[in-house]
Amino acid sequence: MAEKKEEGPEGIICSVCRSEFDLDEEGGTTGLFGILPVAFCPWCLASLIDMVQQGCPTCQDESESIH
Repeated sequence: MAEKKEEGPEGIICSVCRSEFDLDEEGGTTGLFGILPVAFCPWCLASLIDMVQQGCPTCQDESESIH
């Protein structure tokens, strides 16, 4: 099954904030969430990673040992 990215005239559209971004110039990511194609701009991707780390006891243990 081919991955379908939603694109606007200027670039890819973020699945969260709906802003357009350039994957090559700005970063971010595209992929599949289960069977749903998704794209995350760099800001939403960073927020998503932060949210997962906050809810992950193992990640919190590792970050506490670093400080």
